[in-house]
Amino acid sequence: MKSPARNLAVARAFSEIGNSFRYIALPLGILSIHNKADDLALAEILETLGFFASGVIAPFFIDRVLKIRALVISDLLSLLVTVIMVIGIYLQSLEILFPTCFAMTFMDTFYSSSLSAVTADLTDKAVNGVSNQKNLILGFSRLQLYTLTGGLIGSVFGTKIVQAIPLWAMLALDGVTFLVSSIWIYKIANGFSQKKTNHHIKQKSSIRLFIIDSFREWKEGLFIAVSDINTMKLIASQGIVGIAHGLLSATTIGHYKTTLHVSDSLVALAQVNNRIWNFAGAFYALKNKLSPMALLILGGGLMAGGYAGMAILPFFGFIVVYGIQQFGNSLLTPTNRALCLAGVATDARGRVAAFRGLVIDAGILIGNIFALIIIKSFGTRWVFVMATLWMLIALMTYKRVKINH
Repeated sequence: MKSPARNLAVARAFSEIGNSFRYIALPLGILSIHNKADDLALAEILETLGFFASGVIAPFFIDRVLKIRALVISDLLSLLVTVIMVIGIYLQSLEILFPTCFAMTFMDTFYSSSLSAVTADLTDKAVNGVSNQKNLILGFSRLQLYTLTGGLIGSVFGTKIVQAIPLWAMLALDGVTFLVSSIWIYKIANGFSQKKTNHHIKQKSSIRLFIIDSFREWKEGLFIAVSDINTMKLIASQGIVGIAHGLLSATTIGHYKTTLHVSDSLVALAQVNNRIWNFAGAFYALKNKLSPMALLILGGGLMAGGYAGMAILPFFGFIVVYGIQQFGNSLLTPTNRALCLAGVATDARGRVAAFRGLVIDAGILIGNIFALIIIKSFGTRWVFVMATLWMLIALMTYKRVKINH
């Protein structure tokens, strides 16, 4: 990997350390105010709405700016939101914290879409105008490996830091990582010459023309995403995987506490276990010699098998198969992302990445709704059965994708 791509991955890993602190401090901070689960549920809804809102808006102009610059702007705005979060927790004010839950995830789509596009640009070695899929998969696998390394480090240290300092101070550390990441990426941008296109050329125009051009950008991005049948199938299949993810995310903690009846320390152990399996999967994805289709099928198969095991096993068996599911996800996700962007022109990759994220977010929301219905009617174990079925549907979709080697 060339130096700019490696440095970008390192910056992302450092940022993920701070994110791990926030994943611990923010929910605990919200619960510390009134100790009501309803408050945390509302915060999660606002976070989902933030993803949705930005997923709709991002394609309007994500490809009209230099995406390496968009990463810096996103980091700085996230730093501002984090500062407001720190104030909210310090003042014990939900009125301050709730809007920041929306704002933080709203910024995430712009960051993640730009990151996907820049990573593809840095790692793609086109031959006769055709993207090298293997290089793209390796690039996204390496990015994921660095990200998971940062997440694992943050999770381990977070469990110690949360006992030593106030929650608002722990969130402040997240803000520091955003600042360092933005400076790091800014330095990368100075050494990375991203080709300007008509999307990046500043022109004087009226507000009316700007709006018209923005809608044109949105429609063009949607057309690009659906005009290629393989890209459309890859995005749709990842949306189906998103349903399984939504089922899992809405159920796992409740399953630990209400069905398996384990302690909080074992729940924390399960989180670290997942990070380790994620890391192992990302490392394997980076070093393997399998074809893209084999990676998709292997990853999806491991995820389906993991979900099936989670429906029937006790805690220690549960976390083993949960880890296998996470291993499979680390194979499937970067491969899907790389193949989605491989056939897309450089000046449209940001929009396609944003539409892909929007479909995944829609799937996660559907999965959350299904999970609530199933838990109330049948119990938590049946949620994992449903997740298994959705993963099998995703696998059938992947088998219909044509991979150009």
